[in-house]
Amino acid sequence: MKKINADWYSKGKLDRKTWRPTDEKNKFLYSKGFYPTKIKEEDLSKDYIKIRSRTIWYMTGFVKTSGVKDLYYTYLKENHLFKDDYLYISYDKKIEKIKGKYGNDEVRYFDFFISGGDIIKVLFAIEKNSDIDTTEIRNKIKEKFEWWKTNEQNDYRRSFRGKEIEDIFEYYEKTLYKKGEK
Repeated sequence: MKKINADWYSKGKLDRKTWRPTDEKNKFLYSKGFYPTKIKEEDLSKDYIKIRSRTIWYMTGFVKTSGVKDLYYTYLKENHLFKDDYLYISYDKKIEKIKGKYGNDEVRYFDFFISGGDIIKVLFAIEKNSDIDTTEIRNKIKEKFEWWKTNEQNDYRRSFRGKEIEDIFEYYEKTLYKKGEK
């Protein structure tokens, strides 16, 4: 039995000299994007889900969705839905949000964070695999979606091919279910 204890794994690792992904064809995964393992994708349990995010240098990765203790979601009001939004995940303690010395928000005590289109997919998996209330996160995502829909109408129409989307979670639920990713 292989020891699988990292919060996330990647296909490939980050070369710290060039800051580019390398070794992405290797069948073995890297723990936290740096440490080689003898673990393959098929060795991971079902609570690890496949993602692609710039937070792991656009490599394919797998994040653990069980045992989550706290979540925090933050977004920017810009012309895209999730690109510059972040879902912070903690597996062992409460995430702390403070004001930085320049008035910016700082987030502390998280183990992993994700940005981009897989945010809702990860949230769905956390809801399935962890005993955590996600109401606040869902409300903030709805708030961002409604702002974006109202203020960035051209981007909204292009993203959904002219369809009117009332409930972002219902839309993603249907989309992910069709793809078999649920």
